[in-house]
Amino acid sequence: MEQLCTVFGEGMDKSSPLKEHPNPMFQRRSFVSLNGPWAFKKDKCKDKPASFSSHIIVPFAVETQLSDVNESVRYDDYLHYQKEIDLPDDFVGNGLLIHFDAIDQIADVWVNGFFEGHHEGGYSPLVVFIQYAQKHTVIDVLVKDDSSSPIYPRGKQSDSPQGSFHTSTSGIYGNVWLESVPSDGYIESISIMPDYDKEKLHVKATFAGIRQFSSIEAYYRGQLVARTSFDYDGVAELDFKYDFYPWSPENPNIYSLSLSSGDDVVSSYFAFRKINLVDTPKGKCLSINDKPFFASGVLYQGYFPESGLTPPSDSALINDLTNIKKAGFNMVRVYQNVEPLRFYYHCDKIGLLVNQDIVAGGSFSSPLTLLTRPFLEFNFLSDANNRLGKLSAKSRERFVANLKENVGTLKNFPCLFMWTLFSEGMGQFDTQLLTDTLKAMDQGRLVDSAAGFYDKKCGDFMSRYGTGPLKSKADKKRALLLYVGAYSFKVKDHVTDESFSFSRHFLSYASLNSAYRSLYLRKIVPLVEEGKLAAVVFREYSDVEEETDGLFTYDRKILKADMNDVKNINADLFEAFSHAHSLK
Repeated sequence: MEQLCTVFGEGMDKSSPLKEHPNPMFQRRSFVSLNGPWAFKKDKCKDKPASFSSHIIVPFAVETQLSDVNESVRYDDYLHYQKEIDLPDDFVGNGLLIHFDAIDQIADVWVNGFFEGHHEGGYSPLVVFIQYAQKHTVIDVLVKDDSSSPIYPRGKQSDSPQGSFHTSTSGIYGNVWLESVPSDGYIESISIMPDYDKEKLHVKATFAGIRQFSSIEAYYRGQLVARTSFDYDGVAELDFKYDFYPWSPENPNIYSLSLSSGDDVVSSYFAFRKINLVDTPKGKCLSINDKPFFASGVLYQGYFPESGLTPPSDSALINDLTNIKKAGFNMVRVYQNVEPLRFYYHCDKIGLLVNQDIVAGGSFSSPLTLLTRPFLEFNFLSDANNRLGKLSAKSRERFVANLKENVGTLKNFPCLFMWTLFSEGMGQFDTQLLTDTLKAMDQGRLVDSAAGFYDKKCGDFMSRYGTGPLKSKADKKRALLLYVGAYSFKVKDHVTDESFSFSRHFLSYASLNSAYRSLYLRKIVPLVEEGKLAAVVFREYSDVEEETDGLFTYDRKILKADMNDVKNINADLFEAFSHAHSLK
């Protein structure tokens, strides 16, 4: 595969990459990043090596250029990491939290020779607590990854990447960082529950160890607007009757929070926003803050050529999201991946709604199913049998555990307005039951139960790929969501040797942009004018390896689409929606 790189990777400081605080939703001032060089060895032995033969740049996966390893990982490989550090003096003797934001796939952690943590699954964080931190600290991590395993979520990863499946992501690929906390007790987590209708905020805090007197303050644009203390159950209620400023893509108003428990102080933020479906004379449509709105989005896989599923820098994320917003889109679908937490933070800040996938796993579908799936509905296939990839009870249990972990990690971000439970039938099972489970866990958000194919007539959306006659009819209980595009254009010197697309191939910028205009103006806009369509998502923001259907090339150096056209077409969609629903 030809080696490509974005401008963000070309200038990266490997001694301290991604040095910003990884979690603006829950941060302490004591943050210390452990990103950078770690001792590393890949071998076939589970035991800790006597010596380390090389280094790796954390937090980049073993398979990536920026890791300085750039090697494939087999199912029988073991990945050994070690980091020796001298902690700041004010850490010593206090409690120590070691955060691993993402490790794929099975990980064990030792601190100063003592086993401290085990984690399975590549799309949720691991946090290790050490009660009394030592000045000189040695962290060892052992990782094993099998991208072909039918047990664990893997999204679009493959150990034989081709077409729409991409290079595996193995080992530590999320930020690693430290926080100092009081050894006898600290704030462990918070659940933020804004009540838009009552203009109130409820916060549920959990505490580790001894709980001290705990309180919370809320600020809007630097001004204190509310404060209270937590009750016996760890719940606080704040009233914003006189300082109520809702969040929307047009006005992304954010409140800051400061929580304290004894000497432990945590900064966070929240927003008031309300998302639901409403009935109109022409069918179901989306509503934000009790106003109908149309969602126009772009699919985002989150891959970078030099760093895989890890952005090379915070600026790389900001660049992508700002481009999406400037193009007139108000929504992004995070496709078969969980992004770094700063991704959602930036979406909150700029006003970009997020449709978040629950990452798929299970066994791979048969070649015949893959080839025919885009053209046949296959609704007669039961999701209670093995045909859609969930062959074992352990695989199903791991999917449910991953779902719960994803909700727990992302539930506080205002931008996240809907979940995609299953995509394209990958590993799909018990769709109705899991839709009910997800909606019960996260009641303020919508659910697309089965994106693309294998509709089981549940959830909030009937989502379809394409714009054919049979795919433009919504039922009376759900809103219609269309996925369109997959228009391939291969730009010389900015693409790998192969080129893949589910749809059409183009040979010039002009023909690609003409097709884009025709798709939206002749097919999508009329559906919006008729009141049939609630949302549309274009595939996709950028090329990914062999997939060449992005608005940008994989290295983000060439814009293939006419961005003024895209912006104007999005404006036409919103105008058509306003007229269709008499919003003017």
